[in-house]
This record gives sequence, structure tokens and C-alpha cells, in this order.
Amino acid sequence: MQILPHVLQNSVEKFPDNVMMWEHDHNQYQPSTYKEIYYLIKCFTAGLYKLGLTKSDKVSILAEGKNKWVIAEFGVISNGSVSVPLSIKLNEPQELIFRINHSESSFVITSANQAHKIRKIRPQLTFLKHVIVMDSEGIQEDEISMDKIIGEGELELKANPDLYDEIISE
Repeated sequence: MQILPHVLQNSVEKFPDNVMMWEHDHNQYQPSTYKEIYYLIKCFTAGLYKLGLTKSDKVSILAEGKNKWVIAEFGVISNGSVSVPLSIKLNEPQELIFRINHSESSFVITSANQAHKIRKIRPQLTFLKHVIVMDSEGIQEDEISMDKIIGEGELELKANPDLYDEIISE
């Protein structure tokens, strides 16, 4: 049986230079190929692993649909952890507190647009260890940027090129 990271690997091998996703960047849509997205997924996966994400961890994701949402989702499931997607339409603090605590999420990955919701309720999130913000601007002292984790994962993969395959095989 293949797991989702293996399905992605197969697609990258077949279609490395095909466009996997498009994202709007203020002026126009920009393409990202399977190979480009896969590289970022591998780096983010390794970065999360270095940060201490384990198979028993649950990770809430609160963000608009964009490339980094897909990278975050694959990074979580590639580590064997459980992804807890949260709708950006959740505006009541109690709704978010309930979902994040009930799922026992120890990590929250959020976009900059949604980060204010997590900041307001952070003291009430019982299991929370890390808040990861997809966008680098406006990061607070107790948050980690997704780009930093990707960068640290890239360094880990340079030191151990087989690390991603080891992580998804565990």
C-alpha cells in the first residue's frame, strides 16, 4: 500500500517540470512545478522533524488555501503526524479553543492573516508547543516562520540526503 508521500514522489518522477500549483502574487499567477513544491515539502518535513514533531503529534492548520498550505499539510503527514485542518471561517475564540484542545494539537500552523486568532487564545491552548506562521512578516517572538523551518530542513537534508526517505519510511 502506498502512502500519500509516496504517491507524490511518483508524480514528481513522472511530471517533474509540469505545473503542480498556481499562486497569485499581487500582479499575476505564478506557477510552481512538482519538483519545486516537492523540494519545499521535503525541506519542511525535515525541519518539522528537527523541531521535534513526532507521529503522536497533532497539528492544526489555520490558513487560506495557498501553496504553503499544501506544503504544510504534506510536511505534517510525511512525518506521520495527524493534520487537523481548521476553517478560516472560525471566528469565535471558543470554537478554535475547543477544536485545537480537543484534537490535542501540539503545533499550530497559520497564515499571517489568521495568526491574530491564535495569538488571542494561545494561553488557553493546553497542548500547544509551537506556533508556525507561514508568512515571515509580522512574526512575534514566540512564533517560528515557516521559511525558517524550511531553511533548517534544507540544512538537515544537505547533511543527510536520505533523511526525508527515512522519515516517511518510519
